[in-house]
Amino acid sequence: MELDKWCPKGSVLTILSDHRPSHREDLQDVEIFDNEEAQTAIIAAQQEELKNGGMDEYWDEKKQTFVMVNIQEVNFRLGDPTVRRVLEDMDLASYDSGMVLSTDPRTRKATDPLMADSRVMVSMLLLRSIQVYRGIAGATLVSEVLDPRTNDIMKLTRCSDSVVGNKLVSMILAQISEERDVGYIIEDLFSAEGCEMHTKDVRIFCAPDEQLSFWDMTFRCQQRRMSLLGWIRKDDNPDASTWEAVINPADKDTKLRWIGKSGQYGDLLIVISED
Repeated sequence: MELDKWCPKGSVLTILSDHRPSHREDLQDVEIFDNEEAQTAIIAAQQEELKNGGMDEYWDEKKQTFVMVNIQEVNFRLGDPTVRRVLEDMDLASYDSGMVLSTDPRTRKATDPLMADSRVMVSMLLLRSIQVYRGIAGATLVSEVLDPRTNDIMKLTRCSDSVVGNKLVSMILAQISEERDVGYIIEDLFSAEGCEMHTKDVRIFCAPDEQLSFWDMTFRCQQRRMSLLGWIRKDDNPDASTWEAVINPADKDTKLRWIGKSGQYGDLLIVISED
């Protein structure tokens, strides 16, 4: 399980869902509230579905839960994540991060992207509202959306980030279809063990007030086994609203003056590296 590789040792994963596996037709229209027997049956069916999907190697028969390298426990909670009362019953202060996935509770995949995205937006708005009301700060919330048009609206939910799953997959497939070897690069970028995107202090690559172009910086990065993508030039301005991340700049030949400073006002390079 890829998620396990990104979690710290001893993590606990909680899955909140009202998904009812299609192979249990007897549970599709059962009223689950205040029905412990039905809840137990649905959770057992969810676990069975995960085991049949390739998670069987992580199942601990003694503990009756999935146990991985870093994730030591997987808890299942039955409920609709678009209902405030259900989310309020969760101990949100105990979670470091959360993901809201775009799915249809009755099926494996969402058949109506806009309807599924609407559920995601409702969940995100409720989660942020509860966090603000309870004074919870610092938790990361990431959402998945299916329709690219929804991505701009998701900013209203103040989520940490959102991913357009369908668009991302289609772009990856298009690149691999044009050049097969790109597949190895994508696999490395999306695995926990490989390279990933980082921001690096510009002082690692140049001397104070040194003037270097994009190509000069690219060479300096290659010497440290990094690939340069772009930069964040702050121009010694404390106003964070003026800072802009530039990826693949159009002008790569002009030599620029770089400002390296301790703290948060120094320029940064955006690179792909192992650490």
